[in-house]
Amino acid sequence: MDPARQAPHARTLARILDSIEDRFATLGASPQGLWWPNARDLALRYEVMLRPLLDAQPAQRPTLLDFGCGAGFLPDWLAANGLLDRVDYTGIDISAPVLAAARARWPGLRFLQADILAAGVPAPLQGGRYDAVLACGIFTCRFANSHAEMLAYAEASLAALWRSTRHGLAFNAMSKHVDWEREDLLHWGADEVMRFCRAQLARHVEMRAAYGLWECSFHVWREARQPESRLPAAWRDVATA
Repeated sequence: MDPARQAPHARTLARILDSIEDRFATLGASPQGLWWPNARDLALRYEVMLRPLLDAQPAQRPTLLDFGCGAGFLPDWLAANGLLDRVDYTGIDISAPVLAAARARWPGLRFLQADILAAGVPAPLQGGRYDAVLACGIFTCRFANSHAEMLAYAEASLAALWRSTRHGLAFNAMSKHVDWEREDLLHWGADEVMRFCRAQLARHVEMRAAYGLWECSFHVWREARQPESRLPAAWRDVATA
């Protein structure tokens, strides 16, 4: 990482870490203990964000990176939906106590402690890049950081994750189309997200906002997602001047 950006990044990450670990120490390995409002909406986010990533994978057992894995809630959801054996899972987080809980809850899975902006994204066990990367809820709160600080962290993190993605990346962002913008959340406008993705990641971007939460989810793909359809026989391209 550029030394000139190291100090601001370290401060941003320290504020995130302090908020997470203080909350976790009080409420433990529960959705609320990691700042999720409730369990139902967390499951809904996983369905909306992860299912398209898995359905699009050409690999029989794709490598999946869960960035900001917390206490291992995504493996819980995968197991409950009969999907855990379909993926080669890796979870990454920055918090040692939270990762300790994840490892205790899922001792057979791979959980790593890593600051991806300082040391890079750890590769899958077999090397190369991950087939799919999920960052659920990682860029929605800003805690004690300013909007500019958290936005810089989100953009740098997504760029690093994209370099480690073979097929697709999914993340969510708080909408600006709300009754009011909360001071502790990163409200990142959809146009701004699209502009960033197309400039820094790829132009094959999908946005979903119909699932009833005050946020949008985004899927970024290496290749265009073009559904099959039959071309009407009467259609013919003609030369234009």
